[in-house]
Amino acid sequence: MLALAGIFTRPLLPEDSTRRMSNEATRLMRPISPPISIFENFGEKPPDDLLQSVQASLNYYQDTERARPHYAYGNESYDRVEMIASMRLFLRLLNNANAAERNRLLAEHFLYFESKPEIGPALFTGYFVPSVAANRSHGSQTPIPLYYRPKDLIDVDLGQFNGDWHSRRLSGKLDADGRAMIPYETHDDIFAGALRERAEILAYLHPADFYFIQVQGSAVLEFPDGSRQAVGYAGDNGHAFQSIFPHLKNRVPFSRAHLRAYMDAHPEEQAVLATNPRYIFFRKETATTGHLHQPLTALRSIATDARLPAGGLALIDTRGSTTLRRFMLIHDRGSAITGPGRVDVFFGADESAEREATRFKQNGRLILFVARRSALANAKDL
Repeated sequence: MLALAGIFTRPLLPEDSTRRMSNEATRLMRPISPPISIFENFGEKPPDDLLQSVQASLNYYQDTERARPHYAYGNESYDRVEMIASMRLFLRLLNNANAAERNRLLAEHFLYFESKPEIGPALFTGYFVPSVAANRSHGSQTPIPLYYRPKDLIDVDLGQFNGDWHSRRLSGKLDADGRAMIPYETHDDIFAGALRERAEILAYLHPADFYFIQVQGSAVLEFPDGSRQAVGYAGDNGHAFQSIFPHLKNRVPFSRAHLRAYMDAHPEEQAVLATNPRYIFFRKETATTGHLHQPLTALRSIATDARLPAGGLALIDTRGSTTLRRFMLIHDRGSAITGPGRVDVFFGADESAEREATRFKQNGRLILFVARRSALANAKDL
């Protein structure tokens, strides 16, 4: 139990918080020389999807209500304004038509960091935004309720109180006296009806679709009247994510189609959904968005550990059946995407994206980069 009387009254001084935040960042990434050999080669003009993705990050940093005040790169800490300047410098250098000169400037004026596990390379998987059949009322094929965010759910940004907890969040609710924060109901509690009088239902879904939406964090709902509604992450109950597939004892391959067929044949197994304690709540969206409330771009947006710089520039290099060597942007988070060098690549929102994302699992390199402060100071001269 967490007494609120203390937690909201003693945030760390900004400089102390920034120092501790950087200490944690050094455990997630290490400085490296500019990896020019794996810079993306795109000819004279930068691809439109890259420009769109960079603009999404700029929009995030310019949103003073959502953007964080500081972003850690090793021992360096950049504020929101510096992140905007870094993005704008990157855009300027991208438009240099001479590829060799562009790469030279990117190497000279940016700092580079590699995020990788202590042993082995970075691990890359893929994700997608599923389109799923939904109903506005309970049905035999759509029995599972998808809830809006409850009004009594509270999120606490722990990084404001201790820099060692940078980008870590605590979710829960107030106790009956309103003086202490306690854990929110588990997935099992919610399935048993704990939110029946406390939260509105957005839609009802098939069990398999419900599970994959909980994993992916966004979806497009398709209703019987032909209407479609994009939905996205609006918070969660604060409990840890656990895959349901180990509970199925390897009887079902990891795919939505296989899980749907299994659930249809074994409706008594619906309770297995609650073995994942985490429950994600949703909101209506006008487009497919990620954790930053900005549009996701296929094969440009990635999800990483929440402690890596939100919205930041990245460079990935994967080898396997699908080789990806390109600039990316950190636009999302994921329940199972934790630790250094763990990356989920966004593949899109159609059937081909689902096929490609489901089978994408490769090793590679995750490089983060940000403009040197000297380059920001002299940007007008570049």
